[in-house]
Amino acid sequence: MDVKKWLFAGSVLFCSVLLVACEYFDQTNEVKKVKETPVVQEKSEVKDPVVEEQKTEAEKPTAPKEAERVKLGETIGNDQIEVTFLNAYYTDDRNEYCDVKADKVLVIEYEYKNLAVEDGFSLFEGIHYQVYDGSGHLLKNYPSMEARYGGEVSIGRSTTGSDALAVVGDQTHYEIEIGDVIVEFDLE
Repeated sequence: MDVKKWLFAGSVLFCSVLLVACEYFDQTNEVKKVKETPVVQEKSEVKDPVVEEQKTEAEKPTAPKEAERVKLGETIGNDQIEVTFLNAYYTDDRNEYCDVKADKVLVIEYEYKNLAVEDGFSLFEGIHYQVYDGSGHLLKNYPSMEARYGGEVSIGRSTTGSDALAVVGDQTHYEIEIGDVIVEFDLE
């Protein structure tokens, strides 16, 4: 092949890879936008209480289920996975290139076991669990050398990992929300 054909083939390959990468990036951003965008419900018009229909017992909304509260070190899970949040501590590790504001960096260490997920299982902060400070604010991931991805494990296998999170302000109480369980702890 001559040089022009090689250049044309190379540029076609480069464009294909670029399009696939852009499509992947757009899909992950769409997921994040959906997750982070709050749902705003429109206020309904005020109804005349005399005309308003009475709801039957079956139609009345029920109170949300109270979340089970556990401490660090307790194993939680279902018939698919088991998770134990082992430890939490502050680190002095800072990323000079990160633009996320962090007064403190919180590291959470955990262990998870795949009990029945056939395609393998990986635990991810932001997807499988979220961490909130004592004021109820969601903590953001912080790029730290102390964060370690546990990896995907097959059925019957387990691994450990850790996540680093940016803490803003002088917080001491934290809650890890995973499904209908809250793991709570305090750090000074």
